[in-house]
Amino acid sequence: MVKKFLKQKIFCGLDLGANRIKVAILKSSSVDGEYELIGDSISKVHGFKKASVTDIAELSESIRSAVQSASQKAQVKVKELNLGLGSDLVVSRRTSTTIPLVERGHKVITQRDLYKLRDLAKMLSAKIDEELIHDIPQHYVVDDSNQALNPIGLYARKCEINTLMILVNANRLKNIFKAVSQAGYEIAHVMFNTYASASVVLRDQDSMRGCAVLDIGAQSTNLLVFKNGILKFFDKMAMGGDDFSQAIADGLGVSFDLAESIKRSHGYVVAGEQDGQEEILIKQSNAYKPIKRSAIFDALDPKVEAYNTALKEFIFKEHLYDDMSDGMVVIGGGSLLPGLIERIGLAIATPANAGRLRHIHHPQAAYVSELISAVGLSMQGFRTKPHLWDGLGKDNRGVKNFASKLLDLYQEYF
Repeated sequence: MVKKFLKQKIFCGLDLGANRIKVAILKSSSVDGEYELIGDSISKVHGFKKASVTDIAELSESIRSAVQSASQKAQVKVKELNLGLGSDLVVSRRTSTTIPLVERGHKVITQRDLYKLRDLAKMLSAKIDEELIHDIPQHYVVDDSNQALNPIGLYARKCEINTLMILVNANRLKNIFKAVSQAGYEIAHVMFNTYASASVVLRDQDSMRGCAVLDIGAQSTNLLVFKNGILKFFDKMAMGGDDFSQAIADGLGVSFDLAESIKRSHGYVVAGEQDGQEEILIKQSNAYKPIKRSAIFDALDPKVEAYNTALKEFIFKEHLYDDMSDGMVVIGGGSLLPGLIERIGLAIATPANAGRLRHIHHPQAAYVSELISAVGLSMQGFRTKPHLWDGLGKDNRGVKNFASKLLDLYQEYF
């Protein structure tokens, strides 16, 4: 029987990753500011490879099965999804755009002017085959000299916007939309998954003072840096959890799938943390083979060193340390390897801590750490105005935007 939560909104987030689909369903708790994770699922994705839909029927069935599993736990019916896209699907681009405000004299900058600036920046920066999912203003420049985070109300002759944009290939997005639609669901919001994750693991003071979010996925690692409450930097490294599994496979001479299982059950990367002489049994063909746990450490250690060296060089190259005064929060399935976060902190000489969900109640906290991205996507339903995207990736806010512009015109001239 389906439960009905009276006067309680429920939202579902679906993170489409390189290897797995993660689903989380949230409802508001009776405690102010708290939310409860009432349904979740993690399952292997089919019909989706190298950031592209390879079989729309298989992907649609993967989505339907994953959402159905979570909705059965929650005992609710899901109609809409907040969709998360991985870094393999998105690109980031910085842009600077200027508009004149008046031909002669000065005028007061209004919200309408900022809308025009952002619309122009989108038009000039997005390629014809790209769809914008996030445009994040970094700062505004008034009359070539005055830099401001919010220029509304200032007198000026021209205004410039500096923006960080996150975009996705439009055709790839259409194919994903089609798979979601065939699964029987509508898409309410589309987000970059790590950006959504940051909203539920960072405190306001972290993002204001400066903090990094490191999301270790299966095939890549995303690094996001926040300062003054704004996403200031995003880029990715072509290394992830699969590299650690492959290191075990190569070191122990086993298949990748078995190496992945060994990593999850027995992997560790801190010397002396475990009894290295302890033996475990692994199945090969029709027999079981004993191996020492130290052999797993020995297989992983060089890859972890290479990963941390690449991360440190990446941070230095981009001059990010000054914007990371509150350290680093590490999330993603790859971060669950015991000892990895501690070694990352030592390598970059910056406090690194495992990401923890804020204001979310769930008894299995360790399990929930793998669901951070899906929870972050679900949380957007509580924080943003609802709207549905159509198959072309456009939302239906045209009437609302028109009304908003009329209000801006009235406020500007009256």
